[in-house]
Amino acid sequence: MPKYLQERQITVWQFAQSLSLRTNIEVALFKMAGCRQAKPSKMDVQLYSSILEPLDMRAFQVAMATLSESEREEGETAFPSLGSILAAMEEARERFPVYSKGAKEVNDKPVFADPKQKRLSA
Repeated sequence: MPKYLQERQITVWQFAQSLSLRTNIEVALFKMAGCRQAKPSKMDVQLYSSILEPLDMRAFQVAMATLSESEREEGETAFPSLGSILAAMEEARERFPVYSKGAKEVNDKPVFADPKQKRLSA
């Protein structure tokens, strides 16, 4: 199965097995916001995460990586609208394998951190 994230992006955007899916989504939204120099409210992040939770998490992770590394367009807010995030997720899915080109299945499960991955101590 392809990973869809670039190797350098995996360590930032992978989900922690010890956190709930909702918390992983919130953490990713805050990371993306930090990269875009945005300061969303906790309530906004909770609302977004409740809407995003049932969706394709692999596409979400790719979208977060893409949005965090992209230049903001003129007039674009630092923290993307929900519509912008959903559009980025749809764009991310375009990179995924296509059944008509021989793909057998699309992996929509999030990328998780390796449980043996070393963490920097505080």
